[in-house]
Amino acid sequence: MGVAAPSLGRRGVDAHAVAGCHSEPAVRVTQTQAASVGAATGSRGWRLTDRGIAVVLITGAVLLAAAVTVITATAITVTSADYVQPGHSAIVGR
Repeated sequence: MGVAAPSLGRRGVDAHAVAGCHSEPAVRVTQTQAASVGAATGSRGWRLTDRGIAVVLITGAVLLAAAVTVITATAITVTSADYVQPGHSAIVGR
C-alpha cells in the first residue's frame, strides 16, 4: 500500500515548445578552438573572477587587522608597569 512514484521519463515534450530550449548550440566551437582556449586558461578547471579576488583581499585585510589588534593589545599589556606574569600572585608583591 502506498503512493506510486512519479515517472521521470520524457512525456513527448518538444524542445521548441519549452521557452529557452534549443536543439543546437547558439555558438559552434571547433575542436581546435576548444583546445586553444583550454591551453590558454590552464588545466585547473576554475578561474578566479574579480569578485573572488576582492573577497580574498578583503578577507586578508580583516585577518591582518585582527592580528595587529591582538599583537598591539598584548604588547601594551606585557609592557605596562603593573603587569603580573601568569602563575604569580599579585597579592604577594604588595
